[in-house]
Amino acid sequence: MRRYLKKLIGLYDQFPLQIRIYHTFCCLTILAVALIIPFKYYVGLHATALLATLLVIFLGFALWLSRVKKRHKLSITCTALFVNLLFCANYFFNGGVVSSEILIIAFSYFAILTITSPAEVNLWTLANVLCFLFPMTIEYFYPSVIIGTYASSGGLFLDMICTYLIVIGLMRVIVPFIINNYNFAKMSAEIRAINLGQINEEKNKLISMISHDIRTPLSNVQTYLELMMDKDFNEAESEAIREGLLNSTRQTLEMLDNILLLSKNQLVGHSVAFDVINLHQLFESQRQLFQNIAEAKAITLEYLIEPLDVIGNSEMLHLVIRNLISNAVKFTSPGGHVVVSCYSNAGNCIIEVKDSGIGVPVELDDSIFELSAAPTYGTLNEKGAGLGLVLCKEYIEKQKGKIWYQNNPVSGTSFFIQIPLNQALN
Repeated sequence: MRRYLKKLIGLYDQFPLQIRIYHTFCCLTILAVALIIPFKYYVGLHATALLATLLVIFLGFALWLSRVKKRHKLSITCTALFVNLLFCANYFFNGGVVSSEILIIAFSYFAILTITSPAEVNLWTLANVLCFLFPMTIEYFYPSVIIGTYASSGGLFLDMICTYLIVIGLMRVIVPFIINNYNFAKMSAEIRAINLGQINEEKNKLISMISHDIRTPLSNVQTYLELMMDKDFNEAESEAIREGLLNSTRQTLEMLDNILLLSKNQLVGHSVAFDVINLHQLFESQRQLFQNIAEAKAITLEYLIEPLDVIGNSEMLHLVIRNLISNAVKFTSPGGHVVVSCYSNAGNCIIEVKDSGIGVPVELDDSIFELSAAPTYGTLNEKGAGLGLVLCKEYIEKQKGKIWYQNNPVSGTSFFIQIPLNQALN
């Protein structure tokens, strides 16, 4: 019954809080009034029992109008108007001032006040007061207009007790419902505000990266080109300028790729298609690129790759490997070495990228995987935007893997990736 009632009321993502409260009132009032109809017949208030039956039918229609047809405002307005008029008319059939109708009129105001908009509160307050004062004034001057009377004093007491218990029961259910839903809505709003604040911070960082980090290598390109336009250089000088142009362009493209990928993921997400990936082929496709970069810094780049197949996304894994090897070369002093290895371990593949560092111990912390991490500079002043490891962590976790690091006590750092093996082949 609770699940069915929850379905009638509507879920959080289907209707706003006010409408769900209205649906709750409709459902519980239908149930309560349906239970009280037999008592009205028992105490001799047949006309009141008939009016209660009409109320049940109308509230069922109003709930359908709001829940199914989504005509919320029309449904609430019709309900408030019908309830006030019905209770005003029922006053004359329910024993007048000595009846339980006074309790019902008061409770109806509580219900209407909860579901109407702030702009209409005064209107419905006035309507409820008039529905209370008008029949009492008529009865005061013309007592004979009271048609419905109790068959006995016991009937009056029974009616008052039943009505009181039902009103208290409804308030016991509805008030906690309102409070709990208000707290839930408040908490959701606070979470959304926090998320929006984080998104805004990330947006500002991306803008800052674009305006500062990319400007520097582009300015270097401009400077190199201006020098080539204004002066004649010998072959060695021209070679140095061309190398500078290549490095500046490579840095710019690397930062742009990472920024664009991260922005795309945050805006539209990234669907992940898994496939079988041969690690030997994956590393071979990038070997020559990083071999040239490493040779330019006199760094030894060594691959120790076992013939393993893993389950993952080729595009994502390419980006992760590319970023880790690029970082290793970037933060290794000339003459150092970088070792890329992989091996199987308990149904997973472990990929390690180990560099010899800058000759002194470096202490990294987990903030390197956050967007708030500050950009860093390589051994030849190569600047990174601080996005590569953010993407690595996100992409590895989307492939059901994990990434971590180890600070080597003498010098250098080792980064590890764990990704599932293709068990059918390995």
